[in-house]
Order: sequence, then structure tokens, then C-alpha cells
Amino acid sequence: MKRSRKSTRRSYRQMLLAAMSRFLPTRVFRPFGFRPDARWTPRFLVYAVILMAWGSAKTLADRYDEARQTVVRIFPSRRRPGRSYQGFIGALLRWSVRLLVGVTAHLREAICQIAEDHWRREGFIAFAPDGTRVECPRTEGNEKALGCGGRKGSGPQFWLTTLWRMGTGLPWAWRIGPAKDAERTHVREMLWLLPRFALLVADAGFTGYELFWDVLASGRSLLIRLGSNVRLLRELGYAEVEKDGTVYLWPQRFQKKYRPPLLLRLIVLERKGKKIYLVTNLSDSELPIERAARLHEMRWGVEMSQSYYVLCNGFYHVVSLGLGLVKMAA
Repeated sequence: MKRSRKSTRRSYRQMLLAAMSRFLPTRVFRPFGFRPDARWTPRFLVYAVILMAWGSAKTLADRYDEARQTVVRIFPSRRRPGRSYQGFIGALLRWSVRLLVGVTAHLREAICQIAEDHWRREGFIAFAPDGTRVECPRTEGNEKALGCGGRKGSGPQFWLTTLWRMGTGLPWAWRIGPAKDAERTHVREMLWLLPRFALLVADAGFTGYELFWDVLASGRSLLIRLGSNVRLLRELGYAEVEKDGTVYLWPQRFQKKYRPPLLLRLIVLERKGKKIYLVTNLSDSELPIERAARLHEMRWGVEMSQSYYVLCNGFYHVVSLGLGLVKMAA
């Protein structure tokens, strides 16, 4: 016997609500002090943003209409959210920061609980940073606030830097800024969000004395590929025992500032007849070369594992509850 269309729709709504509630249950929204008569409650706002990110409509207004209708359907017995797009955006702008802080903190905990064997890779809680420029609508406000970081004549852009969990392929934290922001600065700002003893696995765009210093000072570790512009020193005598792979990063401008050299270990890999140079603060017993090679290769998979989704017009939100983590913030 075929199920009726009405029954199928009801079943889908129930499944959708159950799937979303698994990661964002009601208790997550209780700490937020919304007015009792507010049309857009914390849960309504977050669910609507998620559904907008998943929507297929071309404009924000159309995505909003679809998302609101779905929210109304999955919560049929409750009061309905406001109708106007302007009211929704106004509520979101007022509560965005608080909601995102609370939601992301909860989702990171959820990831830790459900990741199981995927929580570690090669024995490490590894994260890979990745940065990209994202095109924005060519408006006067965007051009003034964001600027252009690409070729001459390009439109306004913002710079997005994301920290990916290498064990799960999920975004863990992010920063956005004007087109000419530095991704290394973004990573330095996000270090405190990483678990203690985490390992940062990055390509040549994330080198630099200040970034390395901050990573090591925070108690985290690093495995970074070097570019040809990085100069390493040997036999400075700062290490108690200098082995074959012992190197130092000590740019002249930091020597003049009386900052000490950074003691590192150089790892040389060969791929297709070419040499790849990596540095780490970990010893050979802590990170054997075989594991370092596998982590380095795994890092490149991060760039292809996820796509960036953008809701533009000066306000960027993407939340992926099916994957379990908020991806971008306004």
C-alpha cells in the first residue's frame, strides 16, 4: 500500500527536525535571553540560517522564504516566526555574535564526542589551515569596507581563513576580513580555539617566525612545508644536542630585536623526483618521518573535501548541522 503524499511530508519533517535536533537540542538555546514575545526565537533563527545555507534559490530573499516555510512546517504547534525578511535580518544582526559563540562551542564538543577513531590522525589531533578570497557583490559599501585583493579591475572580496579538522574533514574555526588580510594573522587569532597539544599541519603560505612562535608558545605543535623564501640556520649552539636535522629559524629583524631563534627539526621528503622540506618542533620519536609524510599528504585532501558557500550582501553565514559545525560567521 502506497503512503499518502501528506504522510510522506509529515515523515520528512519529523526526520529533518530529529536530525537537526540531534546536534542542536533545545537546551543549547536556553541561555539566550530573548523576550518572551519575540517572533524570532534563538532556535528559529539558527534553524532558518541553516536551511538558507542548504537552499537552492538564487537570491537571499527567496532562500529566506523557503527557509521560513520549512521552519513553520517542522514546528507546526508553536508560534510562527515573523514574516518579513527585514525583521529576520534585524534579529539576526542583533543576536548573531552571541548565537554563533554558543552554537559553535556546543558543536565543537559534539564533534569531539562523535568523532571516535577519527578524532586523531597518525596519533595527533591535527588541524589544517586554508585561506581563500571570496568574491562579493560590487557595491560601494563592499568596495570601501573590503577592498580588492585580486587583479586590477576585480570586484570587492573578503579573505576567509578556515581551520579544518583533519580527522573528520570538518571546519573547526574561521576568520574573515578585508581582501588584503593575512591568513597567518587569522591563524594566530584562532590558536586559542584549538585543543591543547593540537598539531597544525600547513603549507608554505603559513610560514613565519611570529606564527611559529605563537604556535609553540601556546603549547601546540607544527608541521609546516617550507617555501624557497625561508632561510634556515644550522649549528648555532642553542640546542643541547644538535642532530643532523636540527635547524633554526631566526630572521635578522628578530635578531636585532633580541628575540631568540626557534629550534626546529628539518624533514626532507622526495615526491616524483622533487624534494619537499618540512619543519616541526617534534622529535623523531614523537613524529617519525613516515607519519609526517602521511600527515602532509592528508593535508592536501582538506582543500578538496569541502566547498565554500557564501550568503553575500555584507552578511555571511553558513552553518552545516548535517556535518556538525558552523563554518562561517558574519
